[in-house]
Amino acid sequence: MNLKVLGTGSKGNCYLFTDNNGESIMIECGVPWKEILKGIDFDPSNLLACFISHGHGDHSKSHKYVADLGVDIYCSKECGEQINAYHFVILENNMHYRLGDYIVNSFDLKHDVPCKGFTISHPECGNIVFITDTIYSPYRFENVNHFLIEANYCEEHIKNSVKNDWLRNRIVNSHMSIQNCVDFIKLNDNSNLYTVILTHLSDSNSIEHEFIDAVKKDHSLTEVYAANNGFEINLSNNPF
Repeated sequence: MNLKVLGTGSKGNCYLFTDNNGESIMIECGVPWKEILKGIDFDPSNLLACFISHGHGDHSKSHKYVADLGVDIYCSKECGEQINAYHFVILENNMHYRLGDYIVNSFDLKHDVPCKGFTISHPECGNIVFITDTIYSPYRFENVNHFLIEANYCEEHIKNSVKNDWLRNRIVNSHMSIQNCVDFIKLNDNSNLYTVILTHLSDSNSIEHEFIDAVKKDHSLTEVYAANNGFEINLSNNPF
């Protein structure tokens, strides 16, 4: 299973999963449409679906272009209404969405608008948990093989780096800090955790190598990365 990060962070988010049969699903479409076209090699025929966590533009801006290709958009009812989406599938919690060999489930997160996280299961990669734009996750997960999880800011750093009280309060009340990220990972079944990919890092409120070290401290046998635009990795169901 190949993961290609077409965008991560406040300027735009888009994550493309492609299996060995060439079939893909996309999580988020918040980057310019031309970047999505390049990411799918200008061939949408094997793009099975696009899942959108919430309606903010850095996660959804290209949804109409994706839908125009005949690709189904999966999002919450509130998200679909916010972005004025058409031809979209309303996500229901505890519902399995099977697309090719992918099985996707959604769950609610804690952002300043309705927001979804996703679990993605596939024989090639096992179980992936995708979490972004939330203070924390109210759910715990068993047999996690790969986390794609937000680590937006450092609690100590943001006190000095963001002087605007309104902006600082919005960030801390709608995004996950590295401290909450580390604490949350510990609460799950990580006996078969192979990969942690930290996403949505703030340009000004995060320190990439320190964030990686913070996760590695508790998960020394796990590969830990900080996603950047263009980052690409093979996710296996058992890399050892």
